[in-house]
Amino acid sequence: PAPADERLSIPPARVALGGYKFSTGIGLVASSLGLPNMGFKESTNLLSNKKEYPTYVRTKPTMKATFTALTAVATKLGYTKASVLVCDVRDPVSSYGPLVDLLVASGVDARFTMFEATEYTAWPAGSYGDVRMIGEERARAKKELWDNNIRSLKSFNAHMMIEAMERECAMLDIMHYLAYNGLAGGGYVWMGWPWNYPVYTIEYVFAITLLSQSLYGAFSPYVHNICFDGYIGVGAAVDQSSNEYTEFWELMKFVGENQDQFFPDWLQGRVSPSEFTATGRDWASPDSGNT
Repeated sequence: PAPADERLSIPPARVALGGYKFSTGIGLVASSLGLPNMGFKESTNLLSNKKEYPTYVRTKPTMKATFTALTAVATKLGYTKASVLVCDVRDPVSSYGPLVDLLVASGVDARFTMFEATEYTAWPAGSYGDVRMIGEERARAKKELWDNNIRSLKSFNAHMMIEAMERECAMLDIMHYLAYNGLAGGGYVWMGWPWNYPVYTIEYVFAITLLSQSLYGAFSPYVHNICFDGYIGVGAAVDQSSNEYTEFWELMKFVGENQDQFFPDWLQGRVSPSEFTATGRDWASPDSGNT
């Protein structure tokens, strides 16, 4: 093992990477320290405020840009009504209100339909598998709320569904339940974020086939109900090949290939850890060459 003084050595930070769901907090700390902060999964508009986040660099489009793209697709397709489906986590009306405002300003009558956060069960609300998973009382309450939402959606009669639900909302369960009740498929167009489709095909289809059979001895009815037919993934990007993950890693690759230009010797493993222990050389001093 390394000597105690080397195990406890902490080199000075040079950059903060990432932050997901809490990037505003990370960004404030990084900016207060003057550290560059590169994020790859956060789209909140708050991080565009350069007075509060002068060192934050995003590689994912803002929510505002995505809302503009969703509105552009809806109007291009000629829809005059849209239901925006949200979940009761992290103040959805405040987060997605600008999307509804943008749709209305573009001539699309848009309204919220709110679902509550609940566990995934991969079974219809109130059904056998749902009761087995979360209990009869909670399954009954969930079915009542979801059925009320379905009646409201059918009354509004919008054939454009914009999915703006968070992961905590059992989004795929809700989409399947709506499709199960005739609100998807022929005559309906669904729009949402493009990364939801691979999650659906890889994880959720596995849950409604193999897991439902092994857990309950029966297949979920959702096996015969493919809710992603007609789903349009909409994202805002600089060009068609742009993607937040590839952009982020291309940036990291560039830095890595040019590390002699960007990184000091200690960050390339050319200096012993003992050189920057708390009792050793002061790497922040003016004469250290690392200011």
